[in-house]
Amino acid sequence: MHTLLAEVFRDLIEPGYQVIKVVTDEKALLSVAAQMKPDVVLMDMDMLLLNGSEAGLELPRLLPKTKVILLAMNDDPDVASKKLCQWPSGYLLKKSLRCRAQASYRRSLARPFLCDPALHRR
Repeated sequence: MHTLLAEVFRDLIEPGYQVIKVVTDEKALLSVAAQMKPDVVLMDMDMLLLNGSEAGLELPRLLPKTKVILLAMNDDPDVASKKLCQWPSGYLLKKSLRCRAQASYRRSLARPFLCDPALHRR
């Protein structure tokens, strides 16, 4: 996740939840997640080192109880649908961060599946 976006997201999440670590690439994500076993991982679809999907495919195998919310710029419902069929627990648009961050995080813990409501408006 881009450092600036990560810091913004930390500020939005921390009033209600503890952010245990911010990483900037998938290799670090997989390493830290294996050690810390988080309840939820917020993962940027545009991570730097790999293609954004490799960690997403590996996380459910590594930590089957951890929810993965994919942060994305793409608001095409077909793209979101394809991604959600592959591996994430949720798909949240970056442009929705401020108004939906905490609610999305909370719902992801309670439900098996989360999709940004903005994707349903088309």
